[in-house]
Amino acid sequence: MQSRNQAAGLTELTMAATADAPNSTKTFSASVPSGPLAFDVTRLFLSPLSLSPRGIDRIELILAKYLFRERAENIWGVLPTPWGVRIYPAERVRRGLDQIDLLWAEHGGADDDPILEWLVATINGETTKHQPMRRRLGLIQKAGRLLSMVRTTGFAFGRSASHALPQNTTYFNAGHITLSLRPCVRWLEQRPDVRAIFMLHDAIPLEHPELVSPSSVQMHRRILENTARYAEGMIVTTQAARSEIERHLPCTRAQHFSTLALPLPLSKDFDHLPHRNKRLADCNYFLVCGAIEKRKNLTLLLDVWPVSYTH
Repeated sequence: MQSRNQAAGLTELTMAATADAPNSTKTFSASVPSGPLAFDVTRLFLSPLSLSPRGIDRIELILAKYLFRERAENIWGVLPTPWGVRIYPAERVRRGLDQIDLLWAEHGGADDDPILEWLVATINGETTKHQPMRRRLGLIQKAGRLLSMVRTTGFAFGRSASHALPQNTTYFNAGHITLSLRPCVRWLEQRPDVRAIFMLHDAIPLEHPELVSPSSVQMHRRILENTARYAEGMIVTTQAARSEIERHLPCTRAQHFSTLALPLPLSKDFDHLPHRNKRLADCNYFLVCGAIEKRKNLTLLLDVWPVSYTH
């Protein structure tokens, strides 16, 4: 869980590209824009399809919670639908954010977590009969969770993004999904007054295509193509990511856009050192939380561990 100040700081870094300076001299300033704001909620709307969030999901959820709860007006959710890219009022988005919290259910205590219990027992060399099964959502379960989101927010056709957004709206996209699909961002061509700010996390699929699937390479290439075509500002979280992205960014548009690189704030869970589990007091181990993918460079950690342990 992020603290209020951390969420505000993350919002400032992400929305800093919305200064009203001319395009040729646009610079970044650490301030939340007061003008109209359109927030792409596609990834959040699809979040019920997974049991738990990925890192990119958490970042977008933190941003959305802060922005939609701090601003009473002049903010809309943007969502592609079969009848076009539409905008929805903030109140519907807020209800959806509450439903995401319920579906992901990440606020329980560690003492009642069967997976954590199994993990501690395994690290400690204890025999346990209750190995937690990996849960998977079936098609019916996914449909039910998605319908629960629609029931919570209420069904509506929404309004056309290209026609209904006020002049000089800032469009912010941190979810990547629609950035890889040009029909989902083509509406920006009809609204040159709308300032598009995209948040990109890395260029690993292009830097190391051997670590991802061919479809991921193609998707990331389309993301960068649409960023070059439509963005007026780009947000990255490290200077390394900035260098990689800019190296692969196609020059399909003469207009220059600015890039802001700032690290994400840590969760407040890291503010205090937790009490060490007594059962693991005599164990040497390291723990990695995240998806098991080639791109995570886990093999390097496995190679480094024996060396660090012996020293």
